[in-house]
Amino acid sequence: NNQYRRLVNTINDLRYDPDYRGYFMLEWGDPIDHLVRFPQLKMQFDQVAIHANGDIVASPYMPLIIGNVRKHSLQEYYDAGMATVWEKPVVTALVNRMHSIDEMEEISSLIADINMDGDLYIDLIDDDLGDLSILSQF
Repeated sequence: NNQYRRLVNTINDLRYDPDYRGYFMLEWGDPIDHLVRFPQLKMQFDQVAIHANGDIVASPYMPLIIGNVRKHSLQEYYDAGMATVWEKPVVTALVNRMHSIDEMEEISSLIADINMDGDLYIDLIDDDLGDLSILSQF
């Protein structure tokens, strides 16, 4: 936690340092922020992250795959509920357990290292709910 806070402070210092302004733009976001805000605000899924193998993830910081563009088009996933994925029970169950970086690590140890294979795979179209048994560990 201390290293993380120091990193954020260093980035903020560099962002406003006159010696660096204009040479590069530095943006820093808290990976937990959207996991907390999106479900509370019932925000629509307005961005998409797709892995090299075509897997669509609800968030790059959550071990959950919601489909694959090699199986169905993005439009088909959108029509099947991708825009409101933050309201799905499995997404809610995961994000309700992640309010800090440490809790993200806990989820990774229970399910899979985030983005490192072994993620929960629940296809919004094919209704493949076979991995829901893993959630019983919570």
